[in-house]
Amino acid sequence: MLIVVTVPHSSAKRCNKAILEEITDSSSLLKEAAYELYSFLHLTFQEYFAALAVNKKRAIGWQEVVKHRHEPWWEEVILLLAECMDDATPLLLGILGRSLPPLSPGNINQLIPEGEPLAVNDDLFDSDLLLAARCLVGKPTILMQGLRDRIIAEVKALLLTSRYKFDWDRIARILVEINDPVVTEQLLEIIKDDSVQPSDRRESIVRAFGKFGNQSVAQSLLELFKSNPSNPELDLFVRVRIIDTLGVLKANFAVNSLQEMLQTNQLNI
Repeated sequence: MLIVVTVPHSSAKRCNKAILEEITDSSSLLKEAAYELYSFLHLTFQEYFAALAVNKKRAIGWQEVVKHRHEPWWEEVILLLAECMDDATPLLLGILGRSLPPLSPGNINQLIPEGEPLAVNDDLFDSDLLLAARCLVGKPTILMQGLRDRIIAEVKALLLTSRYKFDWDRIARILVEINDPVVTEQLLEIIKDDSVQPSDRRESIVRAFGKFGNQSVAQSLLELFKSNPSNPELDLFVRVRIIDTLGVLKANFAVNSLQEMLQTNQLNI
């Protein structure tokens, strides 16, 4: 909420209020919620301007916003901030509970040895690690070598080791939304790997492709059938989920191939 600022001179106050009224009347940026009380018409405006304000304060702002990383109201601000920064390394390390030393090493492995978790004292839900991964969706600039890859690798490992379906769904979504060709290929390999059990884990990936992916992956999903339609590594539930996802992605090009395979009893469903 924005409150009309009280100033000593009545003329200045009238001018202040007139500016707010002009913005309210001529744009969709603000609305008057109550007498002398204004709010942004959409929360995204407020979050964006908050991210710009935090970034303007540089290190002091970044450190302050990291303290609020577990508060839902600040999540979108943090995601937008990562995109605004010339180098999102300090923010990502702060989210992970780390600090950037005065003489910053060029590679993440010099700061955090391989095999040591990136996040310090993360909670049961891996909130810090996953928030750092969500920041990657906006394609931020990260000057520290290997940091982005280490975050993705740890998130992918969590997808394969967590026992909870809730984790599979949200991790699959993050990895799909990162929209990286290498990550996408790795996810496709997981889908057809029968050793990844239960199959619900693989279904979560397919479902994420349907909800948060794009048509570019549809051809690869279809190829999982066409390469070997009776492939035992693709169990029944994964097959059904892939067909459903092709429909969600509106992959019209797949219709003829699926019809032909159905007529020749090759779908194995």
